Amino acid sequence: MRDNAGAHGADARHVVVAGWSAGAGAAIALALRPDLTDGLRPAAVVGIAGAYDRPARSTASIPLHDLAETSASPVPVRLVHGSADSVVGSHHSRELHTALRARHWPVQFEELDTDHAGVIAMTYDPALGRLRATTDPRSLKAGTDVARIIAAATETPTASYPAGHWPAGRMMPSSNNTSSSTT
Repeated sequence: MRDNAGAHGADARHVVVAGWSAGAGAAIALALRPDLTDGLRPAAVVGIAGAYDRPARSTASIPLHDLAETSASPVPVRLVHGSADSVVGSHHSRELHTALRARHWPVQFEELDTDHAGVIAMTYDPALGRLRATTDPRSLKAGTDVARIIAAATETPTASYPAGHWPAGRMMPSSNNTSSSTT
């Protein structure tokens, strides 16, 4: 990341990392374990439909355990999950949201009216044995909401915010959320 950012006109200190499913834990883990990334951390993280009580693919450590032990300064975190997710239950994101709040990290959680694949505007096709683009209006809406959430996270400056507060001007409202919790 550090080497490639400059080649694309970016500053590695301002990169937002987003991940879906197993990638969500990998993204969060990068913010929690600067000891494994030569101190380079994302400016913000978006975790989409992830489980955070399993080893992350980026660090091989468990994000919820890392959070309890980290001395790293907080970065803004957005968590998004489908309320109808039967693959990775939304309780995983709620649990991380609660843990981040307890540690005074700026965090926002949104639960969207869709399933595991729908949060990324996809559907699982059993005949193909993989995901494919969806035409389901709920999933398309959720995918659009997630894209907006990621875009909003890229606008978050790297400045520190008061403990537990996401910058009000950077929040991305979504009119069709089944529930929303903001701190």
